[in-house]
Amino acid sequence: PDSSPWGASARWHEASLLLQMNRAAQAERVARRSLELEPNSLDTRQLLSLICRWENRLHEAERLLAELYELCAPEHRAYALVQLFELHVGQFDVKETQQRLAAFLANDPSDFSARLALARLHVGMDDNAKAREMLEECWRLKPADIDVRAALVNCYVIFGDYQKATRLLETWPADQ
Repeated sequence: PDSSPWGASARWHEASLLLQMNRAAQAERVARRSLELEPNSLDTRQLLSLICRWENRLHEAERLLAELYELCAPEHRAYALVQLFELHVGQFDVKETQQRLAAFLANDPSDFSARLALARLHVGMDDNAKAREMLEECWRLKPADIDVRAALVNCYVIFGDYQKATRLLETWPADQ
């Protein structure tokens, strides 16, 4: 029945299939029905944002991703931020993405996922000094976080600091 989570889940899968079949308008109707059945569904909001991107309705996609960010548990917010990042980078608007991520961070300085997403943005912009500074700060805050450590190692490698990358990899299991 429609009132059960299975109804929402089945509609999500149907919407996803419709989108893959290039039937975005129908996919959106089905996905919105799924969201009515399960209003806090992160997957459905993400799917709706993809549909909006598909139809070049970027402001609506951004709004859905911002809602996704607000609904996510703090440890999962990086996913929503990465989606926002990809939305803007796909439009070659890196400066706007940087400003939006900085605004998330200014709104909540303890938001680790915003800090990490902004650090990754600096890596992508070849902003060596800022990328390294932010990733090292993230690593000091959460040294056991595998994503942070991998991003920092990657940053060191990208910018030619192989000694630090090697040192960080060598101490990986021991310092956790």
